[in-house]
Amino acid sequence: MMQYTTIVMFFLALAVAAPAWGSTVQVTVVGDDGSPISGAEVNVAFLGYSGAEDRIVKATEDEGRYTATGTAALRINVAVEKDGYYRSYIERLSRKKDHDLPVVLRRKGNQRALHARKAFLYFPVNRTWLGYDLQVGDWVAPHGTGKVVDAEFRCDTEKTVFMDGKGRFEIRFPEGGGLHRVSTDAGYLPRSRMKMPHAAPGDGYEPILKRAEESFRNRNAEADIGYFFRSRVFLDPEGRVVSAHYGKILEDIRFSPRESGWHVSHRKMPKHFATVWFTYYFNPTPNDRNLEFDPEQNLFDSLEPNERVSDP
Repeated sequence: MMQYTTIVMFFLALAVAAPAWGSTVQVTVVGDDGSPISGAEVNVAFLGYSGAEDRIVKATEDEGRYTATGTAALRINVAVEKDGYYRSYIERLSRKKDHDLPVVLRRKGNQRALHARKAFLYFPVNRTWLGYDLQVGDWVAPHGTGKVVDAEFRCDTEKTVFMDGKGRFEIRFPEGGGLHRVSTDAGYLPRSRMKMPHAAPGDGYEPILKRAEESFRNRNAEADIGYFFRSRVFLDPEGRVVSAHYGKILEDIRFSPRESGWHVSHRKMPKHFATVWFTYYFNPTPNDRNLEFDPEQNLFDSLEPNERVSDP
């Protein structure tokens, strides 16, 4: 016991003795339209082993800028907020260099009651197209209780080694529907509490998405992207959209080609050949492209804890 205590005290002493680094953090706060935001509260935290030195100020009135200088033994975190806007948060900045951070605050608008959930779709069959109802949140018959085919999913996987696999999945939408990819160049804000733009676009939807993976580790999933989707589309004879439903997916869709086995049998889960999971929002009002979600008005009323959504 004495030897163990000595080792622990040695590493604690090393941690305490770790050098703190001086850094300068400059924050420039702008709105969705790129114009400077004055009066935003900026909290720059220089973190150390025995606490944090916080700087809380207002952004300058003219250019939306603020500069903080401090020392951190661990890392630097930055939070920016203002009434009427969604909070932005940047964490784990290096303590060993200076930072020049452009921060976009997305304005709060008109929140909606939406169907919102973190979906985990377990493929009950392999190499077969399966319809999924986004409003119900389940496969359509005969594999679930869904009524309308908003999109179809298909996996093509094989087991490779113990508890691993490889393969791919595809998503396809009925005529007129599809996915619209949103990157940081198109308004995706990974640092904001509301990452996606307020409303879905009227066009630019691709009917098919394909993804391959060599294991369950999701190496091919992209960072800092999301999707808008369009489904339940009715077209006029000239192919123009008369009616449609819109929704959004917060981050890239994740895919695990691993086949189920002993690791799910004790949970009373059915056998499956692959899994996709993603966080989605579905607007039940036809032709309403506003997807700014009110977390207090989720139209799904019986979600499991791991399916619940709190982001707008």
